[in-house]
Amino acid sequence: MNLNTDTNGREREILCELLKEYRKLHEGRGLIHSAHEAYALMLPKLEAFWSDTKCRRACRKQLIEIAAIAISSLLDLQLRQGISSHEGEAMG
Repeated sequence: MNLNTDTNGREREILCELLKEYRKLHEGRGLIHSAHEAYALMLPKLEAFWSDTKCRRACRKQLIEIAAIAISSLLDLQLRQGISSHEGEAMG
């Protein structure tokens, strides 16, 4: 993804917002320790997103928060591409 062109201004804006939310998540609570914990963090955000589908601004905020939790989960749980759920350690 090339973030240096003017046509990608929206993508850059969203990624910057996502990075801020990711940092806020980690400063506020630290690492995510399990898939269950990630799910518990995401579920209220998904439910809020569902109930806010008529309000675009609220939907954007919820989706940014969900994306930040997802990225944090990928990093904190050290999930790697190419490893199936049947390989390696079970996610607790």
